[in-house]
Amino acid sequence: MADQPNSSQSHDSAISHGVFPHFLPQSTYVPGITPRPRDETHPVGETLEQALARGAFLFQHGYYWEAHEAWETAWIAAGRRGPLADYLKALIKLAACGVKCLAGNRPGAIRHARRAQELLQGLLQREKSISKPGERGTSVRCFPEQLFTSLEAFASTLAADPPIATDAQREAAKSGGVKLLGSVELTHPASSFSH
Repeated sequence: MADQPNSSQSHDSAISHGVFPHFLPQSTYVPGITPRPRDETHPVGETLEQALARGAFLFQHGYYWEAHEAWETAWIAAGRRGPLADYLKALIKLAACGVKCLAGNRPGAIRHARRAQELLQGLLQREKSISKPGERGTSVRCFPEQLFTSLEAFASTLAADPPIATDAQREAAKSGGVKLLGSVELTHPASSFSH
């Protein structure tokens, strides 16, 4: 059975780290399996960095739909275009891959993982093409290459063999997050990105 966080323990840990000041949902949304949340509540006054961190926390605890929603909020705040928006869109696609894995939709999981991989490869290419300091046309380096390298490898692994949920894992989604995709470093301060 997949890891499932204890809501109160995860909540206490998150609060102590200042990452996620809200209770984890009672269930994670999986189309056709769990009820769709009536009203998606986003913290009032949440910054782009906070939405990014909230999405990462939810993703790491197997709440893929909810992570998708948090990152979509950040993507909209980032203006939907540019390097930061592409990074956020890649995270959104990874979360969508998780939702498809929970729903048992292998082709959908592969499609979203491949799109995340494409976006991350584009960011890696962009990073490699930025001029070095002192050269004509110098740009500020705004992405840590290791972040994109590890995320691209993660997306590649998911695209090759997405971990489709078992019936027991789908049932477990009714009472919490279900970690299917493993862990990967996702959080990066949005202030490091040029808008």
